[in-house]
Amino acid sequence: MNSHLVTSDTVSGVRVVRVLARGVNLFESRNIQNAVLAASGEARSIVLDLSAVESMDSSALVMLLKIAEFFQNRAGEVVVFGVRRPIREAMAVTYVDHLIEIVASEADAIERVQEPDAAGTVVKRLHNALIFRGETRYNVIPLEEISHLAASGRTTIIHCREKTVTAKRLLKDMEARLPDTFLRVHKGFVVNTRFVRGLQYIMGGMYQVTLCDAGSTELPVGRVYAPALKAVLARLGKEFRGGDASENS
Repeated sequence: MNSHLVTSDTVSGVRVVRVLARGVNLFESRNIQNAVLAASGEARSIVLDLSAVESMDSSALVMLLKIAEFFQNRAGEVVVFGVRRPIREAMAVTYVDHLIEIVASEADAIERVQEPDAAGTVVKRLHNALIFRGETRYNVIPLEEISHLAASGRTTIIHCREKTVTAKRLLKDMEARLPDTFLRVHKGFVVNTRFVRGLQYIMGGMYQVTLCDAGSTELPVGRVYAPALKAVLARLGKEFRGGDASENS
């Protein structure tokens, strides 16, 4: 174990791993990740103490997700405490705080790990996020925050509830990372079907879908995509407001 990077002990039967590095960046994150996993031994779940860490870049935040995935494979949990304000703010910007259990104190973390329903919470969160590397940082976006994605040249604009994020990837590449609750409705748009408010026929085999986002966004639907969209919405029990999606103009 790299004792200059982490230490570990057992408290109330729970493995507690303490990160000693003051700053965690791209160059150190892999070493720290390996040190944390080595220090965890055979523990199914751990508590991770970040109280000594003063700064983290986005690659280090993704390190936390990778650690969580490791314990996912053990049907366990990682609970983090001691997160300083600047790091917590960075976690909020990148949505990492939506995906990892963060509590105020070591006692709270130990109690959380010992709860019967603790295992699997982070697993579900990780499986419900879009994770990709940007120019300057990793982006971690919960799928429930995304209303739709739009092509813009060779980039993709990801529209979330409160902001937009640009990915320097083609729309088809981002679409491949998404579950079947997201559906291509046009050559330039992919929608989260859970955000769909209504689907209405326009003319010439074209439809228009309205989203229940802040701007009630309206997007065109190509006729080749309409049957699949209607089938998914019917399966989800969606109502068609403003008229049925029939082909009567």
